[in-house]
Amino acid sequence: MTSDRDRRTHDTASSGPTGPGFEQYLTQEQIDFFHTFGFLVLPQLLTADEMNRLTEEVERGHADAYGYLNGARPEGQGLPSYLLPMMSAERTPFSLELLEDRRFFGVANDLVRARALPTFAESILLFTQTPLHRDCMPGMHGVTFAVYLEPLTADTGALRFLPGSHHADASAAADAWKKKYGIWAEDWGEKAVRQQVSELPLTVAETRRGDVIVFDWQIWHASINGVDRLQWSASYANEPTTAEEEDVFSRFFHSAGSVDPDAPYDTTAYPRYDERWVQQALRNPRMAPVITRMRELHMIGSPEDPEYGTSGGPVSGAGRG
Repeated sequence: MTSDRDRRTHDTASSGPTGPGFEQYLTQEQIDFFHTFGFLVLPQLLTADEMNRLTEEVERGHADAYGYLNGARPEGQGLPSYLLPMMSAERTPFSLELLEDRRFFGVANDLVRARALPTFAESILLFTQTPLHRDCMPGMHGVTFAVYLEPLTADTGALRFLPGSHHADASAAADAWKKKYGIWAEDWGEKAVRQQVSELPLTVAETRRGDVIVFDWQIWHASINGVDRLQWSASYANEPTTAEEEDVFSRFFHSAGSVDPDAPYDTTAYPRYDERWVQQALRNPRMAPVITRMRELHMIGSPEDPEYGTSGGPVSGAGRG
């Protein structure tokens, strides 16, 4: 893996005309690795102080929003977890800093085809394991950065990726296999999921505090042997470049990103997009064109829109595992 020192030697490279003013952060080798295999581990991208700040913000937010319900697990289908948007200018300011940081936003621009558009930062308290899956429907493209607040290994729930499965042909093959043979915990039990995932040719992305994993929305991944663990993530969508892509993108974000009125936390205290952040970003010459484009694509509503501030993204809970 390329060292942090080697990465900094490439800081003078240009991010190209579509970027939001960031210089290229990754080396070309790292970019090629990501495009080939669909994921990349960035060791110690966050400092110890930054990890302490992020951990404090996430733990405080979850305690405020949930109180963890005396340790009870959520009911219903899907992966048991507590999910919380981290986009409040008042309650989660450090998460907003990271969302705009060149190590996240800039790297996203290094990796997407056109321009990266931030969806939102969020945190998740995970309880269990996840079968093989991808985070987004075919045709939607972007990247997710995942930060685990505790060290994770193969024995404690580290993410496992199927390298190269973000490519369309490989993804379609994995999808066909999943439909024929795949299993889910609610149908077969965790033991069956653990056995099936352990037999798949997956690469385990073990992490220490400060490490960051970035992966393509289309890559197939899983997690087993999970213990209770907190994950912070930030996702960025690839800007559509054709009228057809824009139509699909706009309709998908508008329909898939609405806040759940029955969410078990206060959605005004923890919004998907905080109006204060939007207004601050509009005063930033680098961010203003990004926010304007996000409004055009219905990622963020306009003030006259009755659903202003509720739009979100296609991968709420992206990278769960």
